[in-house]
Amino acid sequence: MEGKVIKLGVVWSLTSHFPTFACYLNELTEECKKFFSRFTKEPIRFENARIEYAWSEDKEELKKIANPHKIKIVDSPEDMIGLIDGALVLTRFPYKNLEYAKPFIEARIPTFIDKPLSPNVEVAYEIVRLAIKYNTPLMSTSALRYAIELEELKKFIEQEKDIWGGNVIGPGDFRVENTLYGIHVVEVLSALFGRGVERVWANEFKLKDKLHVCACIVYKDGKTFTIHLGSPYYKWLVTLVSKKSEKRVVIENSYEYYRRTIQAILEMITKKKTPINLMDTLEVIRICYAVQKSIEEGGREIILNKEFPIPDDLKSLE
Repeated sequence: MEGKVIKLGVVWSLTSHFPTFACYLNELTEECKKFFSRFTKEPIRFENARIEYAWSEDKEELKKIANPHKIKIVDSPEDMIGLIDGALVLTRFPYKNLEYAKPFIEARIPTFIDKPLSPNVEVAYEIVRLAIKYNTPLMSTSALRYAIELEELKKFIEQEKDIWGGNVIGPGDFRVENTLYGIHVVEVLSALFGRGVERVWANEFKLKDKLHVCACIVYKDGKTFTIHLGSPYYKWLVTLVSKKSEKRVVIENSYEYYRRTIQAILEMITKKKTPINLMDTLEVIRICYAVQKSIEEGGREIILNKEFPIPDDLKSLE
């Protein structure tokens, strides 16, 4: 695909990621300039790819994004098949993701599904099975997996070797739709440590109109992280502790984490290879819904492999 402009198609419903992605891939509108100016005077954009087509159930809202970015609106997602090199399913409704992504996966078009991948663990397994069946590259992630600030933490982990644990503070919660936010903190841990979570427990409560979600995520090797969501401060604070030292970063450079996410998506399309091990993606989803289950059941401890086991037919991915 070298020298060719990668054509992308979007299925969209009400996330801010569509106009954000379009800023990197399509026209540099005044709104885009405002976003970029918060982080850099010379934004790096992608000249080798653009969003050519888009579909949404809400065409009037879609036009507000598609028109200034010169994106053609189609009558159905299937209309894009044969015209695009990669599909972006950008929706805030995870229960729609299987329906929206299925035509592209079956057509063997590399597909990015915005987080969260699915409304429950069973549908996540179904989506992964579909990608395996058709040998279609599939990617689903929070952009925070690609936060530039995580590079400091990765160096700290390499230097210290044995991490005791730490904490993550951020906005949002873990309710079904808002796993949109809860997934961010889990994705950060996955990016830093990979798979290996053994158990979780969590509670959600309100004090003086302030929502708090407190969760504990325990790895098989003993390292343990407390998660505190509900923060009104729209940044993510991550602290790691080792035997001898600690390291703390604030994730706030959204210009970089979106840019690096799009770069990974484009590499998936050009190389036709899934960039994140699907077992990592499934563990993130399993953790998120285990936390939800614990909250719903009054903070009960959830053993991941016992209550959200990987089906036998997917264990070959491990």
